[in-house]
Amino acid sequence: MNLPTGAPRAWNGDVVAVTKRDLDGGEPLDGEGGYTVWGRLMTASDSRDADAVPIGLAHGITLKHPLPKDAVIYWSDVEASLDSVAYRTRREMEASIPISNTSSARGAA
Repeated sequence: MNLPTGAPRAWNGDVVAVTKRDLDGGEPLDGEGGYTVWGRLMTASDSRDADAVPIGLAHGITLKHPLPKDAVIYWSDVEASLDSVAYRTRREMEASIPISNTSSARGAA
C-alpha cells in the first residue's frame, strides 16, 4: 500500500542527557550505552526552554567544565559542532514541530 503509518502532531517529550557520574571539564561524552551519560525524560517545553542536549546527540561532544553526577547537560555546557547535520536537523525540528505540553517546571524529571 505504501502509505505512512503515522506522523507526529506535536512534540510532547524529549530524552535529555544526564551525567552518570561526576565528569571533568574536557571530558568527551560517549552517548547512549556509554559510561558518561544516561537519558531522562523531560517535557518538550522544558527541554527546549532549558536548551538541554538530547541523549541522541550526546556522543563525541566535550564538556567545557566539570559537572556533578545527575546533572542535566545543556548546550552551554559542551563544545559541539553546531554546523553538523544532526544539530541543524534538531534545531529545525524544535522550530517546526509544535509543543503541546505547556509545563513550566524547568528540568523536572
